[in-house]
Amino acid sequence: MNKIKQNKITFSLILIAIFITFSSLTILSLPVLFNYKSKVAIIEKNFYKNFKLYLNSTGNISYKPFPKPHLLVENASINLLNSNDKGSTSLLNISNLKIFISLRDIFLRSFDNFISLEISNSNLDFKVSDLKEIRKHLYKSINNPIIFNNCKIFIKNRNDEVIIISPIKKIYYKINNKNKIKNFTIDGEIFGLIFKSEWKRSYNNPEISTHNINLYNPNIFIKNIFKFRNSNNFVGKTEIEYIQDKLKYDIIFENNIINITSPSIDNTNFNIDSNINLNPFYFNGELKIKKKKVEKIIDNILLNLFLYDENYLGNFNGVLKIKFEDLNIDFESEIRSPGWIRYKKN
Repeated sequence: MNKIKQNKITFSLILIAIFITFSSLTILSLPVLFNYKSKVAIIEKNFYKNFKLYLNSTGNISYKPFPKPHLLVENASINLLNSNDKGSTSLLNISNLKIFISLRDIFLRSFDNFISLEISNSNLDFKVSDLKEIRKHLYKSINNPIIFNNCKIFIKNRNDEVIIISPIKKIYYKINNKNKIKNFTIDGEIFGLIFKSEWKRSYNNPEISTHNINLYNPNIFIKNIFKFRNSNNFVGKTEIEYIQDKLKYDIIFENNIINITSPSIDNTNFNIDSNINLNPFYFNGELKIKKKKVEKIIDNILLNLFLYDENYLGNFNGVLKIKFEDLNIDFESEIRSPGWIRYKKN
């Protein structure tokens, strides 16, 4: 009896070994047995189905089994809009793009379900006007995970001039199917500041989205909560923590006007009450600064106002009133203005 049982176990192990060997040889021999170039149209079509992005491949497509089974696409471009649409531009030009696929699709050669997309060492190039389409993708698209590694973001103005360059260590963009939360996380650098940005939206409560930003050195934490009723109406709350200051603001967007106010006037040092009209652009606001040292106000705020080039403001129009209250004045220290005038207690 034991011998019969042992023979069954041995036979099962032999079958398993044969299956693993056959599967491995099949997977490794796919590049030779199959012509991926003939499937470009199908791959591009299913790429949009899985990631809600348009792929235009101009190079070779090959299969790579390691580290995980994937298709390697050489020389491709990715667009938010169909290339046939008016105003469509390439968001991303890539030399090497990895599309991870399931073993089932490998054996069936259907290229129907893509697990994830990984882009490394590439430049993400878009204009300020493209932000509207990126926001639409965040809020309306159901997509499989998209990962960026060691890339650079170039943001251009309407004159095609680069105004922002942001090196990005990692972007992780996915939907958690268990808790039904869409997550968009960025680890990168902007204006020399290292930051981590995390945007979340739950499909169980799709009107509400949160966006947290951590800046390091100086350490600044920003927390935003927005509730969208429609594209022309939303409310939000913003909290900013910097050293000992904790700032809170309420935001209301309605009828093309943004209203920003401070709900906790007594508990914050920087209180804002402003209205911003977007079309045409005009702002009318008041900033009240309380219980701060005069030298810090001069060094960090007033000095920048004196030295700032008004040409940088472009078409910004409006009135900003700055008021000071309960300032801490240290007459024993020297306070220097841009003209090097010294103020001392007599």
